[in-house]
Amino acid sequence: MNQNIAVDLKKLYQTNQMQPGKTKVLIAALNLISKQGYERTSTAQIAREAQVSEGTIFKYFHSKSNLLDHILKPIFKNLAPNYVKELVNDQNLKQGGLYGFLNHFVHNRFEFLSQNQIIINILLSEVMVNDKLREEITINFKKQLLPLINKQKLFLNHFDEIKPDIKIQNIINLMVSLVFSYFIQVTKFNRDTSHTSNDLDQISKYIYNAITK
Repeated sequence: MNQNIAVDLKKLYQTNQMQPGKTKVLIAALNLISKQGYERTSTAQIAREAQVSEGTIFKYFHSKSNLLDHILKPIFKNLAPNYVKELVNDQNLKQGGLYGFLNHFVHNRFEFLSQNQIIINILLSEVMVNDKLREEITINFKKQLLPLINKQKLFLNHFDEIKPDIKIQNIINLMVSLVFSYFIQVTKFNRDTSHTSNDLDQISKYIYNAITK
C-alpha cells in the first residue's frame, strides 16, 4: 500500500488539468512551509523556489493563506477518504488474529506518516493555530471518514479476547495516539531510529496487553 500524499496531490492537479505554473507554485510552497513554517515563508521565497515571478503567485492565488488552503483542502476532501478506504480493505489487517491486526496497523500507519512527513508537518503546525482548518477537518471527518472507521470497528468486534468493558472506539483512539506519539518523538525530538521496527512491535504488544483479557 503506497500512500504518498505529495505524489497523489500532483496526480490530482494533473487530473484537474491545472496549469503547470500553478502546480509549480503549490509544490514549492509545500516544501518551504514544511521546513520553516507558514508564517516564516514569504511569497517571494515561494516564487524563487518555483522559479516564477511573485506576480504569478497572485495570479493563481488571492493570498498566501489561499495558497495554503489549496494545498491542505484536497488532502482531506479527496485523498484522506481513499487512504482510509484502502486501509480498511487491506487484507493484511485480517491476517494473524488480533495481534496481527494491531501490529500491521502500527507498522503501516507509521510508514505512512514517515513517508509523508513534509505534509504532516504542515498539518501539525496549522491545526494548532487555524480554527477554520480544524472546523473543516471535523466536518469532513464526520461526513466521509467516520463511516469507514465504523466499518473497522465492526471488524474488531469479532475478537473475543478483547476485554468486554473496553469500547472499540477507545481501542482505535489508543492505536492512533500511540503511533502518532512515536512519530512525533522520531521527527521532532530526534529519537534513535536504529530500532524502529522493534519499537513498533513493542507498541503493538502494549496495545494488545492493554485491551485483552
